[in-house]
Amino acid sequence: MRGLGWIITILIGIGILVGWELGTLPLAQAQTAQSNTLSLVGPLACPAAGCAAGQRLNVRAAFSVGVYDPNQSPNVQVCVYTPVNWSVSEVTFSPQGIISGATYAVGDLSACEPAPSGYELKNGASATLGVDQFGDALDFAFRIGANAGSSGTLRVRVLEKTNSGWVRIQDLFLYLWIIPKATNVYVANDATACGQFNPCYVNSYNDLTNGVGTGLKDAVDAVDPGSVVNVLGEYSIKSQTVVVDKPLILQGVNNAALTYVGSICDQPMLYLKGGVTLRDLTIRDGACSSPSRDLVIIEPTGDVRVEYVTLINGKDALHVLSGGGQVLVQFSHIQGNQGYAILGEPDPSSGRIVAVGNNLYGNRAGAQVECNNRGKVNHNFLGWGGSLTSAVSQCEFDPIKALGAPILRRNEQAGVSGARVTVTETKTYAFEGRIAFQRVGGTDFDLYIIEHGAGSTLNVPFTGGSSDDLIPCSSYWDLFLAEGSSPSSTLNLFFRYDLSPGCASSVESSLYCGSGNPALYPLWWYHPAGNITQGWDTTGQRPMGSAAAGSNGQTTVCLTNEKEIRVDIDNDGRPNLLSDLSYLPFVVGLPARPETLTPSLTASFTPSITFTASITPTRTVTRTITPIPTWTRSPTRPLLPTRTRTPTPTRTPFATRTPSRTPFGGVTVTLTSQVTFSVTPTPPGFSGQTLTPAGYPLSSPTGTGSTSEPAYPGAKTPVQTTMTPGKGYPSGGMTTPPPLQTAEASAESPVITPSATANTKPLQPDHQGVIWAVVLGGSFLVGAVLWGYWYYHRYLKKKSLTWVEDTKSSTEAETPSSDEPGDHSPSS
Repeated sequence: MRGLGWIITILIGIGILVGWELGTLPLAQAQTAQSNTLSLVGPLACPAAGCAAGQRLNVRAAFSVGVYDPNQSPNVQVCVYTPVNWSVSEVTFSPQGIISGATYAVGDLSACEPAPSGYELKNGASATLGVDQFGDALDFAFRIGANAGSSGTLRVRVLEKTNSGWVRIQDLFLYLWIIPKATNVYVANDATACGQFNPCYVNSYNDLTNGVGTGLKDAVDAVDPGSVVNVLGEYSIKSQTVVVDKPLILQGVNNAALTYVGSICDQPMLYLKGGVTLRDLTIRDGACSSPSRDLVIIEPTGDVRVEYVTLINGKDALHVLSGGGQVLVQFSHIQGNQGYAILGEPDPSSGRIVAVGNNLYGNRAGAQVECNNRGKVNHNFLGWGGSLTSAVSQCEFDPIKALGAPILRRNEQAGVSGARVTVTETKTYAFEGRIAFQRVGGTDFDLYIIEHGAGSTLNVPFTGGSSDDLIPCSSYWDLFLAEGSSPSSTLNLFFRYDLSPGCASSVESSLYCGSGNPALYPLWWYHPAGNITQGWDTTGQRPMGSAAAGSNGQTTVCLTNEKEIRVDIDNDGRPNLLSDLSYLPFVVGLPARPETLTPSLTASFTPSITFTASITPTRTVTRTITPIPTWTRSPTRPLLPTRTRTPTPTRTPFATRTPSRTPFGGVTVTLTSQVTFSVTPTPPGFSGQTLTPAGYPLSSPTGTGSTSEPAYPGAKTPVQTTMTPGKGYPSGGMTTPPPLQTAEASAESPVITPSATANTKPLQPDHQGVIWAVVLGGSFLVGAVLWGYWYYHRYLKKKSLTWVEDTKSSTEAETPSSDEPGDHSPSS
C-alpha cells in the first residue's frame, strides 16, 4: 500500500507538470488566409455613424493570382472604381507590393475595363510578377468627396495577363456608410474617441504636406467657411504643419488638447490665416524640446482671434507674420515656452496685434512680447517685480494698466477667467453668479471683467502679502472699460460676498452692513496709480489718499437677501467712470493682519465721540432796600395830633437763581479715522475655517512651481506661501492648475509588414496551466484510484483464498480421531 501511494503521487505530479507546460503554449486559432479582400488600414474603422464626407481613407486590396504568364510584362493590373456620387478627386497608390515587393507602375490604366454603371475609374497600377507568386496586396488612398451625401460600395478589379491576353480574375468590394458634412463637425484620434459625436473626422495613415493624413486637415478642407470644427480629447497631429486657410472656428470641447506624438520637431504645429477664430483649446508640442515646435503661426490675411487658449511647452507660442488683418489675443494663458509668448514680425501693411486680459509670463528670459511697433498690450499680467520696460518690447503700453496679479485659470478648461460683456439696462449675472452689472440711463457699453480668485497672496492685485491685505469674502476682480467706450450712464456693480457662511454672517453684522453706515460696508477698491486710495479703501468712504482732493465715495448698498453689495459708479465721486474705470480692482473682504490665515475675527468699533459744552447753572444774590414808615407826635397842635413820616432804610436779604448759558454750538462728534479690529483665532462666525493658500501656483518655464518668474513691472513682489494644490472658491471658477507637464504617448503610425495572409488575427498566447493541471492531474488521479481499487480487490480476493485454504488445513489438522475420547460432534 505504501508503494501504491507513491505511485499515485508521482502520476499526479507528472500530470500537473505536463498540463502547465501545455498551458503556457499559445493556442493557435484556426487560420485562414484572408485573400481577395478590401479592408481599411487607416483609419482601421470609421466612426459608428459612418465615414464623414471629406474623410481620407487608406485601403488595402489583397488578391490571389495564378494564371498570369511570368514572361509577360506587365502581367498584373489593379483598377479602382468609386461611386460617382462620392465625388472622389483622386486615388493615390503605394508603389510597392506588400507581399511580392514588386514595383507597381502607378497611373497605368491600359488594361482597366470601363467603369460599371454609377462608377468612375479613378486610378490603376500594374506590375510584373515573377514565377511562383501566389498573390499580392497593394495599398491606395483617397478622400471621400466633401459633397458626398450617400453610402456606397468601393470596387477594385484585378486582371492577369496570359499568353492569350488580359483576364479579370478578381472583383473586390467594400461598402461604406457615408455621413454628409455639416456646419458643426468633430475631430478625434480614432473612431472610438468620436463617441456619439458626428460627423467625426479621424486620423488616417499618412503624414503629408499641410497636415494631410490628419482628421483635422480633412475637416478643415471639407467644411464650408463659417463652420465650427470641434476637437475632442487629447488629439494628436503629426510632424507636418496643419494649415487652416479659411474663415472658421477651431475650438476644443471638454478641456480638449492638441498635441503631438513624435520626434520630428522642425515645423510649426498650426498655421492660421484668413479670419480664423481659435478658442477653448490647449496646445503643446509633446516631447519636442531640442528644438521645440512653434505652436501657432498666424498670417493675418483677415482678422484672427485667439481667445481662451492655453499655449505651453513650445518654442514661440504665437508667431504673427505680416498681413493686413488684426490679431486679437484675449483671456489666454501663455507660459512655459522657450521663446516669446507673442512674437510679431515687422509689418509694412496695417496689420495690428492687440493683447488684453492674458497671462503672458514665465516664457523666455527678458521680454515676453515683441510687437515690432505694430501692437498694444494693456491689461495683461506680465510677471512680478522689476520693470515693465523689460516685459514688453516695441509695443504700445501704459504701465498703470498692467494687471497686478495673475488671472485665475479656468477650472478644467483652457484659458483664464475673464470676459468682455455688454452692459444694458437689465441686471446681468456672469461668472456663475458671482458678479452682476447693469446701467442706469445712457446707452449700452462694453466692459471687461477679470477674475483673480482668492485664497492666496498670489491672488491679490498689487498688495499681495502686505499689511493692506484683506480676508476675502469674494474673488478679487479687475474691471475696465473696453477701448473706445465712454458711458454717460451710471454703472451698477453687484458683488456676492458669501465665500463662506462665516463671511456672510460677518459682512451682515452690526460692524459692517448692519451698521447703517455705507463707509463701513466692506466693498473695497484700489487705485494702482497711487495716492488716490490709501491701500484698499471702501467704495462708500471718501478716498484717503493724499491725491484724492476731498473726493466723495460712491453710493454703496448692502443687499443681504441676495448676499450682494452694490456700488453705483458715476462721474461725481470716486471711483468714477472717467478717471478710474481704466484699472479698477475690487474685492469684498474684512480687514486682517496678513499673517492671519484664519478668517475668524472679532471686531470692536470705537467711534470716539467727544461732547463739548453743556448748560451750566450759575447762582447770583440781589440785595433789595425796603422803606419802613415811623410815627412821631408834635406838640404844636394841641387840638389834633401831628403825624410825621420818616423813612428808615432796612436791608432784607433775598436770593434768586438766574440760569445763564455759556456759548454752545451743539454736540460735536469726532470719529477716529479708521476702524480698529482685533483678530482672534476662532471666534464665532467662521467656525474656525482656514483659507488654504490656493488658486494660482507660481510656475517656472520648466514647470517646477518655482517663483523665479520674469519680473512683474511696477508692483510689490508678493510673499510666497506654501501652495496646496486643490480647489478653492469659487466653485467652478477657482482651481489650482497642475504643474505644466510634457504630454507623452506611445501611439505610432501603423507599420505594414509583408505577409502572405492579409487581415488575419495574430496568435494569442493563452496561459491556462492551472486548467491543464487540473484536467490531466484529475485524469491521472481517477485512473490511479480505479487501478488501485481493482488491484486492492484482487489483493483481497487472493488473500481471502489463501486464508480459506489455511483455515481448512488448520481445521483438518486439529480434528480429533474417532478413537480418541471427547466431543464427536461433526466439524463445520
